[in-house]
Amino acid sequence: MPASLLKRLSFTGTAAIVLIGTGLIVVPSTGCSCEEPWMDLLSNFGLKTPESMDASNVSGKQLTAAAHRNLIGTPLSGFSFPRNMQPTRCYKRDASGFDCEFWIFSGLMRDAGVRIKMSADANGLVRDAKVSDLNRWAGRWIFES
Repeated sequence: MPASLLKRLSFTGTAAIVLIGTGLIVVPSTGCSCEEPWMDLLSNFGLKTPESMDASNVSGKQLTAAAHRNLIGTPLSGFSFPRNMQPTRCYKRDASGFDCEFWIFSGLMRDAGVRIKMSADANGLVRDAKVSDLNRWAGRWIFES
């Protein structure tokens, strides 16, 4: 290749990198006003998200109490999984109830989630609800409480 062509390609490539880099720095990113999936999960249980709360301190005990207050006697079909959060694993999911795991927090050494079990009576109304805490350490050991 002629030296002048190499010089031109080098200049063009450098200019492109500078323009792209400048565009990435200067152009503001548009924020999302949508809720985090764990906030949507709390909302489905009838809970409001306090400002001091984050995904790492959602507890199964808290969600079980909310379910008993707000969901018992309501149609199971009315309970929806969070919009942005599908269960990681469901052991059962039919008209009589479901038993599903949701991972809602991922940290350096620990992931936290919940296992939600809901059952319905013959009329399709929520009869019982239990939410357990799940903790996964180092990506492999799972403890349920």
